[in-house]
Amino acid sequence: ILAQDWAKIARFYHGKQRKLPAFNYSICRTIQDCFAARDWLLEAKCIAVDIETALFPAQITCVGYTGINARGQTRTFVIPLYNPRESDGCFWDEHDHVVALMCIREINESGVLKVLQNGNYDASYFIRDNLGLNNWLLDTMLMWYALYMELPKSLDFISSILLDVYQYWKDDIKGAEEKDEIGSFGLEKYWRYNGLDTYYTLFNCLYLMRLLQNNPVMQFNYRDVWMRSVSALRMSMRGVKADKAKLTEHREKLKSEYETAIERLRYLIADPEFNVNSPAQKKSLLYDVLGARPRTAKGRFAKGDESASSGAIALKAIKSDHPLFKYVITALEDSMEPDKQMGLITGREQPDGQVKGGIKFFTDRFRTCYSPAGTTSTRFSSKGSNFWDGTNAQNIRASMRDFLVADPGCILMD
Repeated sequence: ILAQDWAKIARFYHGKQRKLPAFNYSICRTIQDCFAARDWLLEAKCIAVDIETALFPAQITCVGYTGINARGQTRTFVIPLYNPRESDGCFWDEHDHVVALMCIREINESGVLKVLQNGNYDASYFIRDNLGLNNWLLDTMLMWYALYMELPKSLDFISSILLDVYQYWKDDIKGAEEKDEIGSFGLEKYWRYNGLDTYYTLFNCLYLMRLLQNNPVMQFNYRDVWMRSVSALRMSMRGVKADKAKLTEHREKLKSEYETAIERLRYLIADPEFNVNSPAQKKSLLYDVLGARPRTAKGRFAKGDESASSGAIALKAIKSDHPLFKYVITALEDSMEPDKQMGLITGREQPDGQVKGGIKFFTDRFRTCYSPAGTTSTRFSSKGSNFWDGTNAQNIRASMRDFLVADPGCILMD
């Protein structure tokens, strides 16, 4: 990383920096704007695509595109779908909403080459909403992985390395979804943010393609990770059938475990209201009540302005400092583990009666999101479902995985 940064400084010093065209973007505020964006993009040679999602159940709030044509001209378009100021939350009226979606679908299903950053996320929503995604063959996250699989793979990090004319933009929408910020200005920032994502994705891709062209090892890695990415998308979308009776059985067992463990912990620390899901209360227990020396999230002793952590690594490190710490933290972990498992497979019950986490939202299938680029080997990583209706499958107790069952005519293999 340091070598890349010094090379960037050298390019600026010698006046040989990699220049980019200005960020030229348009918000499609009318259906005629959507038609104009569609017509321009259908003539492009390559299109970078990105979506923003929010709400619950998860929905696409806007779709951004940056295209480059045969003359090297680039343009960015954002098609909004969500407007919090409308009673139904929709930017368009019912008829125009359908037309806007059809424009998105025409662009997505065109034969123009598509590039995305971590495209499995965007593709999953396009597939769910029947908006297509044809000729998506390039993914900047996977291209970067094929070159430097140990480094961070976020869009802002890749852009900071590859692009000389680069300004950090990921803070632009901080607070944009707060009530006092929701309005025309908040939405304008939100849409511009979406457009910038596609702008940087496109130019990252163009530079990575130059590297890919001359690097046989990178080519091999990209072919390999691309095929695994397609498999990961299919598995993530389909999920695994879940036995609801088994889930109910596990939930009752976990609730019993949790109630026993939390009662013991609260008695031990003389706090009948202690909440194991509150980082502030856990920090107070560790550092104020027990007097443990502050540890960082990585388990090292905190220095100066470094903030103390109550995370898993910090807890493990503090347990080794004193037998009393180990005794209390073990009781804390005994309370946290069944509560975490309930969140993973059955959902936590909230005061308002909703069930958050687990698989209870939409279907009888357990979904998790697999990624081929989340590790430095060819092993998949796992995290919560892209649709917020599933969790990290790798953290489920082995003894409780029997709620996952085969579809009719199929078998599960381990």
